[in-house]
Amino acid sequence: MVAPVASQSRQLPETPPLSSRDEGACARELALGYLQYACASWRGEPIAPIFATRLGAYWQPELAGEPVGVPDAFSPHGGGGRGIAWYHRGDEVYGYVLGTAGGFRVPDAVIPRLARCIAANREAASPSCGSPIPRAHHLSGLWICLATG
Repeated sequence: MVAPVASQSRQLPETPPLSSRDEGACARELALGYLQYACASWRGEPIAPIFATRLGAYWQPELAGEPVGVPDAFSPHGGGGRGIAWYHRGDEVYGYVLGTAGGFRVPDAVIPRLARCIAANREAASPSCGSPIPRAHHLSGLWICLATG
């Protein structure tokens, strides 16, 4: 016989500030924001273009050569399906669109606000896309996206 187990609600801790995380976390947060943008676009959500417009402000027609080594994060849906390799260098994240000279140069300071702009859980985000969103909301949105395509 199995003894009943008390059910407890578990909540993931809030995402710590970028300054207290490892350097690649900035690139991964931006890549997650891009994934959420792609999912929102596929679903036809009207909020999707906001992320694209804001990220587009950091487009550079030319970036210095792509760093050697494995990127900190990768967005396979970016760059028209070519992919975006994200590297965190210094206080910026560089997004190299594969097969082009251009890419994104995004300051660390704007990444949390930019990535949360397209949060999958619309009730958790403020209209200005600047409110903190618990990590559980990011993860649930990611799984919803993967499950529904």
